[in-house]
Amino acid sequence: MPGLRRRRLSVLNTRAEHDRLIAILSDLGQPVTCGFEATGNYHRPIAWRLLQAGFAVRLISSVALARTREALHNGWDKNDPKDAQVMLHMIRIGATQVYQDPLAAGINDVQELSKTHDAVSKARSSTPWSHDCARSSAWSAARASSPMRSATPCRAGPV
Repeated sequence: MPGLRRRRLSVLNTRAEHDRLIAILSDLGQPVTCGFEATGNYHRPIAWRLLQAGFAVRLISSVALARTREALHNGWDKNDPKDAQVMLHMIRIGATQVYQDPLAAGINDVQELSKTHDAVSKARSSTPWSHDCARSSAWSAARASSPMRSATPCRAGPV
């Protein structure tokens, strides 16, 4: 806001600290847009409290933040004050997403299924025999039309 000095504000992830932040933002006396980079599950309680208090809440992609920081500051140097400035810039230009609380929007189950699918997919693809399995399957497929059809079995476990 023009005419106001910027200052650092640390907020713990507790109800009392959320209340303090909401009071500070409410005292500004004008519409406030809050933006944040999602960090695990830490952002969910504060985002929910800000939404309930009537503030506009925006999610800023970690990848978009990193690319914008690099473009604006011509380097990868990362620190919180710099990230705060980049986030303000991204909010100003509209390079954010409207935050949807998963429980309020009724998408929590879908989100959890997606996370579970991702975890299972990563676990399956990181097994030491998965690459051998893919190679064996490809080799078997290539040799399937060969007169010497010896199937190469896919190993089902570690060697």
